[in-house]
Amino acid sequence: MNMQFKKILLATMLGVALTGCGSSSNETQVPPSENTIQQQVLALVLTSSGNSINNAKIKIAGQSFTTDATGKAKFTLNIPKNAEYVVVQIEKAGFVSQSVRVKVTQLDHINARLIAVKNVIEVPAIEKAQVIESSELNASISLPANAFVRPNGQVATGKVTVEFSPWDIQGDDLNAMPANGVAQNAQSEIVNLISAGMISATFKNAQGETLQLAQGKTAELRMDLPVESIDNKQMLIGTPIPMWYFDESKGLWVEEGVGYVVASTQSATGLAVQATVEHFSTWNWDFQYEGAATVFVQCFADDVAAPCHVTAKATLTDNSKITHTAYVPAEGVQIVNMPSAGRIDWRASHPNDDSLAEVSSVIPNHVRIDLVAAKTKNLVRCLKDNQAVDCVVTLNGREYSVAKEGSIVRTSLDATQLQWQARAQYVEGETAVYSYTGWAVSNGTQDVTILLDQESKLFDKTPFDLRCNLANEIDLTCNVQMYMGTQLDDGLDSEGLYVNKTYSLPINQTLTVYLPVRASNDDQLSFWIEAWAYVNKGNLQRQGDLDYDGLTQNKIYFNFNDSSWCDGEYVDRDIEVPRLVDGQNNCWSTPQ
Repeated sequence: MNMQFKKILLATMLGVALTGCGSSSNETQVPPSENTIQQQVLALVLTSSGNSINNAKIKIAGQSFTTDATGKAKFTLNIPKNAEYVVVQIEKAGFVSQSVRVKVTQLDHINARLIAVKNVIEVPAIEKAQVIESSELNASISLPANAFVRPNGQVATGKVTVEFSPWDIQGDDLNAMPANGVAQNAQSEIVNLISAGMISATFKNAQGETLQLAQGKTAELRMDLPVESIDNKQMLIGTPIPMWYFDESKGLWVEEGVGYVVASTQSATGLAVQATVEHFSTWNWDFQYEGAATVFVQCFADDVAAPCHVTAKATLTDNSKITHTAYVPAEGVQIVNMPSAGRIDWRASHPNDDSLAEVSSVIPNHVRIDLVAAKTKNLVRCLKDNQAVDCVVTLNGREYSVAKEGSIVRTSLDATQLQWQARAQYVEGETAVYSYTGWAVSNGTQDVTILLDQESKLFDKTPFDLRCNLANEIDLTCNVQMYMGTQLDDGLDSEGLYVNKTYSLPINQTLTVYLPVRASNDDQLSFWIEAWAYVNKGNLQRQGDLDYDGLTQNKIYFNFNDSSWCDGEYVDRDIEVPRLVDGQNNCWSTPQ
């Protein structure tokens, strides 16, 4: 193949680029002028799992366009003559917004993948100090009192809706990594990233205003670290990880601050990542990534070279992952900045028909992808109380995000009957967390409507005041670990629900936490907490623990002023704290 016909895909410049065809509604257009040029654009917007997103809005250079039922849009764009890059912004209700910085010479094909919002949480009083928790990856956001302000600068109070989405860096979520992981570091260099964890969160009040942290206020982010190594770097407690926030106006990640690896009793690896931030966006614990290998990829249909959309998820030898998403012309493309060892899982589809493919290859390699006609193609949507809602459907063990207007799901399954299962986003109210599920059966081409008519209360939420008291101390942080459970009094372990929670809060300040209680109408249901807390001061530490049984009170207080917690005489202690004499109060000790 003549190399002059090969297009080089530079990950540091391309971001994400795929093709699509179809019609779109031009909601906003900029008229051509002597200072602009016209560009024909084909766009495709998909979920992270690869199915279409209808009515997604694409914004470029002051112009707006909308995708059709297949997730495609075709339009004419007017852009300034002197522009070298443009920022493409994509948004859809129920999904985390995306944007990407695209070189004008590569603007003919645009692609974006979006992840569905994971949790929609109603916070009754945003002005309180509290911890907001996700149903996934043990992710949490710890907030101080009066943390947020409205756009006019006033302190935000009252009910707020939080769209909270931890990204699963080991799953399909990574396919939708904003900007394809392209970033601007602290030295203003354009670099690529490999992620150790991502969290997206937006806060909106009853008026629909987006809130931000007030000046001088910070929030603490925390989530599981699902791997013990990133880019073959061992993750140890205390390992620093650069923090990056996603700047939608730039279409780039921007370096700001540092997070750390911390211990976790909840994570499968025993590790979590934690960071303190001063504003909200999508935040990323990331290392800069420089891959030494290149991979040439080309698609074929009926043994003839064909264009295709590809998503390449590379799994490194330590099981950490990076993803590149690209449009591949018929003559093929060389993808750079790839790892020199590991495996790539490819997903590909033809821009103009329903053919697709999923293959794996080793690194480095010359990859040929043979597209085959999709055997099933269904327009899927979910209804709850006769209202269309976003949902996640499962088919043959594979999950697909479905927008409320419906999404087209294509597969290579060879089946005459398809079994669909679906669930809505977890609904977290003031007092409980609910799940809504349903199922349906179809053949390979029918439209599928799934009624989410099965309600399950996952757990009740009970507010507790959490506080650590320590006289004559300020600017110290109290770290609390809780192990709690609900259980029927007959002692059957199978009837119990057990949960671990971790919190950080300023000393001598009250934090409102919402703790899960197992959903049950049985009067014999019991609830208990074992809690342990510690405060660090320089190289010394003060510790305390307590048992809490029952729901008759809603206060969990650690009284570090009580010397019985540090002299070994407190009979309910599980942890003995050695005395420290040498002129220090014996409640302070050297951490073990």
